[in-house]
Amino acid sequence: MNFKRAVKHLLLAGTIVILALIAWGAISGGLQQFPRSRTVGQMTETILQVIAGLLSLTVGLTCFWGRRRARVVRIVWTVVVVAAVMLSSFVWGNAPPLTAVLLGVVSLFVVLGIRWALRVSLGS
Repeated sequence: MNFKRAVKHLLLAGTIVILALIAWGAISGGLQQFPRSRTVGQMTETILQVIAGLLSLTVGLTCFWGRRRARVVRIVWTVVVVAAVMLSSFVWGNAPPLTAVLLGVVSLFVVLGIRWALRVSLGS
């Protein structure tokens, strides 16, 4: 195995671990948070959070199975994660809208970084 291929395998493994950690945190956090949801916004954000976790698992799985659908899954995952982050700071933390937008931009860069790592490691 050459060096470049080994780096790609390590990058893929690390990215899959990150996706699994995101999935675990989002799903378990959402399920714990749901009973405390009082407003429609909080319930919506909690549902989006759980969906983001499930989609994180799906993004990881599409690296190995269902690769034809990987692009669509990654786009939907990106939108759901950014929406959940923006909504979370707004409905749970009472942050001003500008803060929610800034957190959304930061989360977008993180998600795009993960997507980049997947693209490089899978060669797609």
